[in-house]
Amino acid sequence: YSNASAIPSCLGGGGNGHLGVKMPDAQYFQKTGEHFVIPEHPGNYDATIANNAAYAVQARAEADHTIRINDIEMAETFALLIKNQIITAIEEDYLDDLNDPDEGFLHSTPI
Repeated sequence: YSNASAIPSCLGGGGNGHLGVKMPDAQYFQKTGEHFVIPEHPGNYDATIANNAAYAVQARAEADHTIRINDIEMAETFALLIKNQIITAIEEDYLDDLNDPDEGFLHSTPI
């Protein structure tokens, strides 16, 4: 778990890095009192805010949107890196059940 904890994240209460990507949710919750949830992508920025909001409101909304996107992308990238690290470290025979013939490990999680 040390690799996961070493990469900073605001998700899951912060302070535990990306530990929640690798640790099962129940165990993570028991340890931290928080759930590590990668939020759904918020979609494109709502450009209509610019038409009906003061500059400060618009700037804050844009900054919040950017931060959410960055948090999501970082957590998803880290999950992929951890998964690849695990796949590389384990002998192929032990991974056969997870390895889809068409999509490989695409839908496998690092947990």
